[in-house]
Amino acid sequence: MMSTLLPHYIPSGDHSYDIYFRFGFDPKTEDYKVVKLIGLYGILPYFVKEWLHVEVYSMRKGSWEFITQRFPSHFTKFFNHDSVCVDGHDGHLHWRRYIDEEGDQQMIVAFDLGSETLHEIHFPDSLLDGKHSKVLGVLGGKLCVMSWHEEENDVCEVWV
Repeated sequence: MMSTLLPHYIPSGDHSYDIYFRFGFDPKTEDYKVVKLIGLYGILPYFVKEWLHVEVYSMRKGSWEFITQRFPSHFTKFFNHDSVCVDGHDGHLHWRRYIDEEGDQQMIVAFDLGSETLHEIHFPDSLLDGKHSKVLGVLGGKLCVMSWHEEENDVCEVWV
């Protein structure tokens, strides 16, 4: 089955921005959805100064809608290059995000496709030192964080 999305909102003016899309399935409504985030850059490239409204495209409705909840403003940089795409299998989408400009502090932002709400998930304390490489994954149908510390003989941990 092929579906073409309707045009979506793009900011006007002289702004530098990036658009992030994620695709998933909402088992509550049996609907496929696309979630779109737009981040306006500040002085530093790749660090978001302001998040615009979150938009959701429903394949069932065939339209884009803004949600009322804003993306958390304290998240400054995206990891849009996760090696494993874990999204949409259980009605949730996930992004790893920086919450500081040094890149030491990270969190996960989860989007519930059914309620169309955002939630923050904290990493385990042992992974917050900025020395661990992290990737999101799925283990036993649950979101997990795989991390390794290269200075410690490539020790790998999996948090579910």
